[in-house]
Amino acid sequence: MTPSQNGNNGVEESPVIFTTDEEGVEHRFQMIDMIEVDGQLYGLLLYLGEEGQDEPEVEDGYDEEVVVMRIVEENGEQVFEAIEDEDEFAKVVTFVEQMEDEDDEEEFDEEAENN
Repeated sequence: MTPSQNGNNGVEESPVIFTTDEEGVEHRFQMIDMIEVDGQLYGLLLYLGEEGQDEPEVEDGYDEEVVVMRIVEENGEQVFEAIEDEDEFAKVVTFVEQMEDEDDEEEFDEEAENN
């Protein structure tokens, strides 16, 4: 999947990224974060739906869908790839969950200091 970045109203921190899947369907994502696990870069992307679609379709019970994709360099450009290896995916998800736990602990500590 090859991304193209389209500025999100001039805000560079959260570019909208377009990827094209194997069937030629274009999907829109917003970059949330970029992480490195074992020397490999990954993008945490908020799914915005298919091109031309007003609202993204997400699974029942979820308000948003976050997608994790591997970032590789091809011809000097960053390319986003689906993670098909289950062990690699599990390792990245565990890393993200640990980051969230650390963020929660920091918030709790800050609230305790302010009270």
